[in-house]
Amino acid sequence: MAEDKGIDPTFSVADSEQENTEAVATLTHQESWVEKLENEYYGASPQKTVFAMVSGFAMVCAFTVLYLALFTRMDTTFFSGTFVGYGDVVFIGLKGKYELGVYCGAGACFGFVILYVLDIYNWKGTIQGPLGKFLLMCCLVAFFVAVLLVADSYHSAPLIAFMLLSTSSVAFVKRSLFPDVNKLAWIKAVSGGLFFCSIGVGLVWVLWVYYEEKYWDTEVKIEYYDLLECENIYPNATFQELLVNETLLEGFISDGEPFTDCDAAYVVWAAPLIYFGITIALAITSVFVLRAERKRIESKAAVEVEPMAQVFVTLILLTVFGMWVAASIASATSAVSDTILSMSLLSLVTMVGIAAGVFGLSYVRSQVKKTSMGKKAYEFGTSDWGKAFVTVLLGPLLVAFLGLDMITQFIRKHTGLGKTIIDEEEMTSVFTKGTRRRLIEMSQWEFGSVCTKGLIWGMFFFTVSVGVARIVLVFLSWLREELVTVPVSSTVGIIIAVGIIMFLLPPVPGVPVYITIGIVLVSKMEEEFGFVLSIFLGILLSLGLKIAAIFMQQKIIGEMFGAKSVTIRSMVGINSVEIRAIRRALMEPRPSFGKVAILIGAPDWPISVLTGIMRLPYFKMAFYSLPVVFLIAPCVISGALLVKASAEGGIYDSLNSLFVTVTVVVQSGSMVVAAQTIAKYSVKYAEQLRAEDPDVEVLELEKKKEHKVALSKELASWKNLNTAFRCAHVVSVLLMTATCWMFQLIGSSLFVTFDITDSIDEDLDGNVANLVQPAGRYVLLAFFCAAMWYFVFRIILSRRVKAKLQQENNTT
Repeated sequence: MAEDKGIDPTFSVADSEQENTEAVATLTHQESWVEKLENEYYGASPQKTVFAMVSGFAMVCAFTVLYLALFTRMDTTFFSGTFVGYGDVVFIGLKGKYELGVYCGAGACFGFVILYVLDIYNWKGTIQGPLGKFLLMCCLVAFFVAVLLVADSYHSAPLIAFMLLSTSSVAFVKRSLFPDVNKLAWIKAVSGGLFFCSIGVGLVWVLWVYYEEKYWDTEVKIEYYDLLECENIYPNATFQELLVNETLLEGFISDGEPFTDCDAAYVVWAAPLIYFGITIALAITSVFVLRAERKRIESKAAVEVEPMAQVFVTLILLTVFGMWVAASIASATSAVSDTILSMSLLSLVTMVGIAAGVFGLSYVRSQVKKTSMGKKAYEFGTSDWGKAFVTVLLGPLLVAFLGLDMITQFIRKHTGLGKTIIDEEEMTSVFTKGTRRRLIEMSQWEFGSVCTKGLIWGMFFFTVSVGVARIVLVFLSWLREELVTVPVSSTVGIIIAVGIIMFLLPPVPGVPVYITIGIVLVSKMEEEFGFVLSIFLGILLSLGLKIAAIFMQQKIIGEMFGAKSVTIRSMVGINSVEIRAIRRALMEPRPSFGKVAILIGAPDWPISVLTGIMRLPYFKMAFYSLPVVFLIAPCVISGALLVKASAEGGIYDSLNSLFVTVTVVVQSGSMVVAAQTIAKYSVKYAEQLRAEDPDVEVLELEKKKEHKVALSKELASWKNLNTAFRCAHVVSVLLMTATCWMFQLIGSSLFVTFDITDSIDEDLDGNVANLVQPAGRYVLLAFFCAAMWYFVFRIILSRRVKAKLQQENNTT
């Protein structure tokens, strides 16, 4: 029997007919494309939006075709005598133009300086305005021409210039021709074009390499060396003869393949792969921005922090940590690290360009400040540590900026060109209003603290990028040579001992250890176990070393020594919000990607020792550290492929570059997630973390030292330093800043380029001291003088504090 649901007394037949009519209308109505565009992408008319989207997609495709035409050369056998690209013609045409490129670049930079001091951004009027834009465009064109002309020495320069020009052109077209078109529509079109072109180019290149057998082996090298008219130092045959005569080719190989350095050949061969890597990264970035902006619009009232800001913070952090990984990989191969560093800088510039061109830089900057990382970065920037970091990092640029600003102010006051000065106080100043305001703020700095912290930053940079990278490199190269004749069993034991020792050294990262295992151990085990199984065993050994190192770092160094020392617990800031945030994240009951990222993304030694100081459970920490295998595997494989590439060439050379790239992505990505996780917990749970029970012993120690610390700060303050100490501080910081810049910019002129597969006997004439070139010795001397002053000052300050305390005790 059916259940009686009752009858609505207000129901009528007319109501029923009306509901049926509305339902039918709803089902039969389909939203037109015009209505969809109006609803989803408000702003310009639907027709103009469609035209803009098609234009954006077409621009990406056009730039892709132009890139392939300019920088690639792919010969095919599908149609006899056909090829794609004129990369060989372009690079040959750019040969011998380096000096002209330097002059052109110097002229462009001089033009930028002149336009800046002439206050071009404040030129107004019907004549001055367009004239200023025209002059600025001329300088930009001259700069890009200069970048192209130096391709003879910097072979990747034309590719970088093209990518920057294309991305800036896309942003310029959006802001100039389609300012009223919705940003989401434009980004969707551009990202679609990037995905389509990047996947298409990558797929075509892979198929070409596979079916045409164009692996980067000896024959392909000779072919491209011949195409680009590279220097031939082999006396027995020309490149053409080597390509057609197998006997001569075998002799060339047996003679050690005497190639000259002609990186342009590799750039032309790998240009499509480089394009794929850059454009797929830009496409993914665009998709992230698109989704984040949509989320912001849909839930604006509920979102405290703009999702797009989170995206840009993540991408910028990824770039910065990519530079850190470059320094880490420099311990194994300096050439690869230079490439990673260049690509990281290119990515950073490109992302900032996208942000400024599409969204406006002020908008992104304001939103980034709302993120957890943005808040922490602001706190760091306003601290003495942040001020010291900026001083060392941007010191020369700041000095140059002040000089240009003085000239700009002089021109404003005496010519009336540019911004009109209406403030009487500004009229009497030698600096512009904005610079004067910043200088007043800087005058409030505690320069005594900033100078000493600047010296610490400089020593840290030297330790990481110069000391560890090059010393570890030479040591591992020596070890590799010494183990050539040692049996496999003894080699395993030596590798384990050396690996444990290196893991126990705070500045040494794990990457060079893993790569060394791939180079030394895999090559020795290959004859007995085969290449693939040897790599698997090398990965297992590396993972075992890492887990053993975690035990020793956490349980012995951290727990047995660090946790029992009140002084050490105070030094690491055990009561600080950040350390409590790390502990809270690691002790979450549920597995999380952030927890894993902290354990494998943070520097090896500090994070393991810190977990011991905090007395966290070892087995849980070791378990959540197991995903480090995704970092270990590409390192070991890359090391093994490095040996195979040097012996056999071919596809192994290409695969080696691929796995180095994977290493960069895994390590830098985990570092980004780790930093974001710590910042998130520090900001989100700040009140709860501050309310946690403190380490009482540390509080008592810090209370006892409070007066001593305050006295030390007072005696080291700028106002209490005499003229001699102030001069020593300034000179030391200047020397430290100059040497750090020289280490980074002209490192190849200060040190011999040396990789882990090189020989100390052959490449350094058997003397490790030859790693430093004559000019490098003077730079190192200047660095050590600056560093020595820091330690001398600390000794003098310590004695003064002790004498002051003794004097106070005597008076009481």
